[in-house]
Amino acid sequence: MNDDSGDGKKDDLFYLNVSIPLGKASLNTYARREGESSRYGTTLAGNLSENNAYTLGTEVGQSSQDKSVSAGLNSNLHYSQLMLNGNVAGDHRRNYSGILQGGIVGHANGVTFSPLPVRDTFGVVSLDQPVSGVKIDTPQGPVWTDFRGYAVLPSLNAWQNSRVEVNTETLPKNMDIGNGTRVLNQGRGSVGKVQFTAITQRRVLLEVSTKEGKKLPKNIAITDDRGTYLTTSVDEGVVFLDNASARQTLVAQTEPDNCRITLTLPDQAQAGVFYETAKGVCQ
Repeated sequence: MNDDSGDGKKDDLFYLNVSIPLGKASLNTYARREGESSRYGTTLAGNLSENNAYTLGTEVGQSSQDKSVSAGLNSNLHYSQLMLNGNVAGDHRRNYSGILQGGIVGHANGVTFSPLPVRDTFGVVSLDQPVSGVKIDTPQGPVWTDFRGYAVLPSLNAWQNSRVEVNTETLPKNMDIGNGTRVLNQGRGSVGKVQFTAITQRRVLLEVSTKEGKKLPKNIAITDDRGTYLTTSVDEGVVFLDNASARQTLVAQTEPDNCRITLTLPDQAQAGVFYETAKGVCQ
């Protein structure tokens, strides 16, 4: 390629760019020559995790002083986005920058932060329980609930359907959502509100023995102290309860006489586990 300069001279321009994918990263290398001037550069970009991306770069010119090194980090903090950049050029030039980006929405129940810019048509979504870190997919991108269970829907489609969906994999293991999808149709400039009902269950795997020290037989019906059926022993000495309470009396319908199991658990369920374990004696 020829470049016609102002004094009538023409400089040859040569540019070569090579991009190489490296799994979760990519390497980009280029060379540029214009007239008698040449520059070479390499940039490596990739993801450290789902919410953190990085770039590393270097560029070299013909002069020993004409070289630079740069680095950048982009982090999604769930309630804002952080961008950090640094550049070192030659022996004396240093440039550093940091940016926080996102949005803030004030509503009847307080203030909620968003990692994405808030547009003119937006909304607020919440869980009926104060659970943080639950990922919610929106038309603009994912957002996460704060410690009160609130998140911002930063941009909704005006006069069109907008799908909002709870990522159930990010719920606590003892929690579920009856209907994790909502479809909104908002007028331009309006504010939508969505609340999801969370269902919390305290699951317990109970090891049960009889007062003689034997395991409770398999396929024994288990009721509460009022006779309401709860479950059946799934194996010898094994009872699985879907919704247990901290203080509960279970009745095993054994022959010839029933026996009772007094279940005592901590007042607070264990966080981050699908079920708790406990032991009981049927007597």
